[in-house]
Amino acid sequence: MQRTPTFHIEDSSSDPGSINNDDCWGSVARAVWILDGATGLSKERLLQSADSDAQWFVQAVDAELRNADWSAPTGQLLRGAMRGVFDRFRLESREGSEPTLWPFASFALIREIDDHIELVKLGDCRILWRKRRSGDVQSFGSSRVTELDAGVVREIKRLHRDGITDNADIWKAIAPVIQANRNLKNRPGGYWILDLTGEGLGHLQTMQIDPSDVDKALLCTDGYYQLVDTYAERTDESLFDNSVDKGIASLIQSIREIERTDDRCLMFPRIKPSDDATGVLAVVRP
Repeated sequence: MQRTPTFHIEDSSSDPGSINNDDCWGSVARAVWILDGATGLSKERLLQSADSDAQWFVQAVDAELRNADWSAPTGQLLRGAMRGVFDRFRLESREGSEPTLWPFASFALIREIDDHIELVKLGDCRILWRKRRSGDVQSFGSSRVTELDAGVVREIKRLHRDGITDNADIWKAIAPVIQANRNLKNRPGGYWILDLTGEGLGHLQTMQIDPSDVDKALLCTDGYYQLVDTYAERTDESLFDNSVDKGIASLIQSIREIERTDDRCLMFPRIKPSDDATGVLAVVRP
């Protein structure tokens, strides 16, 4: 007998902050996931079959997950998917590349397994979910990426106080700090992330929920969550509620309007004038 899908995608939208969109989301009957890709700061390209190395990586992970065996435990499933991605990378990438140049991604997943809902996270993608009975909105997971990015923003504010406000000059000053932070990925004392080595998979953040306890779940990248932690336009609760009531595309448009009025990042100091923003809203069928 064909299994009834656990999740219904109620709404979704993804919009690039600049030329390339390095975000990605996908779903199967029993799972929904979201990815926010990144690379080292070098302009050197390793792969040519996508608009950026980060885009190639998230699309490759997405393709593996769409064809994965979703009866398997999460760690086993993800390790198998990353082996497939790494095999593709070896075939398609430029030979002799340094691992520091390899793409990586923040990742979040909600899935049904063994009659419960499992939330899974690596990096700073967000999962917000609403309790079925009370309507309370809950947030799952944390990441040191958020802390490290906050340190970069403090440095940007210091530069502003010193009279340095040109975006190009700001980037030149903070790029070494960002690269130093990225060198901490998948290292003890650093932060855990999804990359080609699979080393972060031993440090997944997970949580189990009874399906009857959750109504809907919102998965989003940090570019979407900026409405909460950067622009202070929403709380977790109002971000979730507005995503349901107004639609994810409408909220992304609100982000773009803020970015246009503050294109020099003076009102809202931030690492990028405009970031990729993606959200997907899933209804959970108990």
